[in-house]
Amino acid sequence: MITRPVRRIAQAAVVTSLVAGAVGVSHLDKSVTLSVDGKTSTVHAFAGTVDDILKKQDISIREHDVVVPAPGTPVADGEKIVVRYGRKLTVTIDGRTRDYWTTATTVAAALQELGIRADSAKLSASRSMSLGRQGLVLSVTTPKDVVVRVDGKNRPASTTGATVADVLTELNITKDADDRVKPALTTAVTAGLKIA
Repeated sequence: MITRPVRRIAQAAVVTSLVAGAVGVSHLDKSVTLSVDGKTSTVHAFAGTVDDILKKQDISIREHDVVVPAPGTPVADGEKIVVRYGRKLTVTIDGRTRDYWTTATTVAAALQELGIRADSAKLSASRSMSLGRQGLVLSVTTPKDVVVRVDGKNRPASTTGATVADVLTELNITKDADDRVKPALTTAVTAGLKIA
């Protein structure tokens, strides 16, 4: 038979253990704000580092991704973690191709981030188009001043056409089977080009 004082000591020990456990759990449970490419959510986790939080959310980080604070940083309750995925952007500007890495989520933001001036240029994709993690191949044609001579009259124009055929289409110039065009219709447009 258990005496009353022993029972009270046992009950006090159980209550103390429960309180200590609850305090310990509440100390380990962290509520953090997680922003992934601008989409924000609140996450509860028993985690020690940023990397632990990311793993629990099934977020894998690659070489060109940006994480702030860094993955090995200890996490505090109420902290904000920002993840921006890297995207490969292959840009061809007037025939010259170059690869870039960006964390921007739209074509316009990527061009601005990379310092590519394309204000009046013709793009192969909409400026508002979203950039996914798979990246994008983008063609940029900048305006060029050309002179088109039609039936003895010079017609100066600024064009974003890539070829002589594009320039003629832009200017609504049609040709018959017996008309001649120099340079050839497939010739790439360069600044100062004279088309006859």
